[in-house]
Amino acid sequence: MGVTPNSKSYREIKPKKTDRVKIDLSKKDKRKYRLRESDEKLSHTTSKINFGLHPLRSFQELSNGLRVILVSNPKDDTAESDLVEKENSNYDMASAAVCVRVGSFNDPDCAPGLSNLLSRMLLLSNEASNDFQVHVSAYAGQCGSYTTNEYTCYYFHVEANQFHQCLERFISHLCEPTLCANRIEEQAKKIDDEFSQIKQRDYAILRQFVSNLAKEKSPFNRFHKGNQSSLRGQMNRQPSELRDMLLDHFKNNYSAHLITLAVQSSAALDEMELLVKQLVSSLPR
Repeated sequence: MGVTPNSKSYREIKPKKTDRVKIDLSKKDKRKYRLRESDEKLSHTTSKINFGLHPLRSFQELSNGLRVILVSNPKDDTAESDLVEKENSNYDMASAAVCVRVGSFNDPDCAPGLSNLLSRMLLLSNEASNDFQVHVSAYAGQCGSYTTNEYTCYYFHVEANQFHQCLERFISHLCEPTLCANRIEEQAKKIDDEFSQIKQRDYAILRQFVSNLAKEKSPFNRFHKGNQSSLRGQMNRQPSELRDMLLDHFKNNYSAHLITLAVQSSAALDEMELLVKQLVSSLPR
C-alpha cells in the first residue's frame, strides 16, 4: 500500500522559515551532499523507492493503528562471484524491531523501574533454555531490548531462512507475553546490579541532579532505572505480585496504536506485507 500526499498516513513536514542552515560548503568539498537553506520546499517522498540496488520501502498504518515500516533489500543477482556474498556478513540476514511509545515516564509511582523490568521479561520463556535469545542465537542471530524515558524498543536479526518463524515468535511475545514469576527475581537482580555499577558514574550523578530540579509531579522527577528496592516497594512485593503489576502495565500500555514495527529482509514488499498483517492484525488498539 503506497503513501501519497493525500493518504491518511502521509504527513508533510513544513520547516519554519526562521530555521536556516547558514553553512555553505565549498565547491572543492568532495562530499556528495550540500547543505542549503532549510526553508526550501521539501520534495514529496513516495512509499516505494527503487534506485538500482537501493532497498524498496513501504510505510503503512494498519486498521488497528499499528504503524509498519517495511524495507525490502533484494539480493544482487549481478554479483561477480560467491566470494562477494561470503564477504558480506549481513547478506542473508533479516531483522525486525518494535518500538512502543511507553517508557519509564509511564512507571507507576509505587514501582519505579517497572517498564525496565517488563522490557527484560517480555522475550523470556518459562525456562532459560527456551528463551527467544537462545532460539535466534542458534541461527547466527541476536536480540535485545532497552527502555528510555518515553520509549521501549525490542529488536532481533537472524538468518533470512529462519526469519518467518522467528518473527512469528517475536510477535507472539508482544501479543501474549509469558511473564513467568520464576524469572522475575533474576531479572530484578540484573537491574539492581546494573544500577549499582552506574550510580557512581559522573553522567548518572548529573542526570539524577537534573531530574531533582524538575517539579515534584513531573515524570522527569523520578527514579528511572529502578532497582530491587524500588521494584519491591515498602511492602516487599513477591515475584507473584510483581507479575500481576507487569501484566497490568502491559495491558494498559502495550496497545497497537502505540507500536511501530520495522521489518527488513530480502523478500518482496507484498510478501512481507502479507506476513506482517497476518501476525499483528490481532493486536488490540
